[in-house]
Amino acid sequence: MIGIGLNNANINADMTGNPVRHGDEFTASPFSIKYLFRNYWDTKGIDVFYMRSYIVDKKNKGLVPRSLEKRLEQKVENFNKLSEIEIQRELFKYIDVSCFGGVFAVKGFNRNYYGTIQFGTGINKYEDSEVVRERMLSPFQNPKGKINKETNEEIENRQTTLGSRAYLTEGHYFYDFIINPLVNKSIMELDTELECFNENNYNLFKEASLNCANSLNSVSKKGCYNEFAIFIKLKEDSVAYLGNISNKVSFYKDEKRNVIDISLLAQDLLSIDEDIEDIEIYYNPTDTILKFPIDSLKNRTSINNILSTIKIDFMEKN
Repeated sequence: MIGIGLNNANINADMTGNPVRHGDEFTASPFSIKYLFRNYWDTKGIDVFYMRSYIVDKKNKGLVPRSLEKRLEQKVENFNKLSEIEIQRELFKYIDVSCFGGVFAVKGFNRNYYGTIQFGTGINKYEDSEVVRERMLSPFQNPKGKINKETNEEIENRQTTLGSRAYLTEGHYFYDFIINPLVNKSIMELDTELECFNENNYNLFKEASLNCANSLNSVSKKGCYNEFAIFIKLKEDSVAYLGNISNKVSFYKDEKRNVIDISLLAQDLLSIDEDIEDIEIYYNPTDTILKFPIDSLKNRTSINNILSTIKIDFMEKN
């Protein structure tokens, strides 16, 4: 599970620009967190397939986004000459395809690959979040003129353009995820040279899980930051399943500090104690209190500072 905090920011907007809301809860789609990962990897110089890129439209002399087919031709050398097996080997070299899968529906190559890592919907656990919409004045003239009702002629607009943006004053979103390295087992059995997911992919995913929101620099996402992560590794032969663990976390304020309470999750972990190989938890002890009351799991639990990854003493977690 990954926790993303925000102040005066909007991690996932609807079609009107407002933070996405379902009923009484602010939510964020799995695509919103995947964008953070792809953006982080891209800025680190790691090859990503699903990122918008442009080509020059010679007819209109402007920039237009590449189509999926053009992107495949750009990222897979000799795409039109390779076999389907050779193409999929090349695609799984991209970190986002390896982690999240992808749909490739173009002439001559129509395949859908499952992601080894699947995210659930992000849920904002902070009950006092408020939406603010503010107006912004552009320094440029509004190109839309007004119509003179008597002459039916357009009058030059002497006003500048008005815009707006919406954001949450504060939010704390938690996304659960599951990693299943065998999700593409059937195609790997048919192609022994194909490697869909490996240890390096996992390490890159884990690194991004602790940093992906910190590097955002857009107006709407500048206030987002990584505040929490937990990785639960099960033994190789385990068939245990914890379900949606984002429902097992609560967030509230204790005086001036944040509190992340995973006591309910800890009870579930205790029930599958024999299946657990190790647990890693990351948070910021400077501004956050962690509630994780099961001392019997401490021998397999590492609690770390999310900013420095330095280990925190188990007894000092609160």
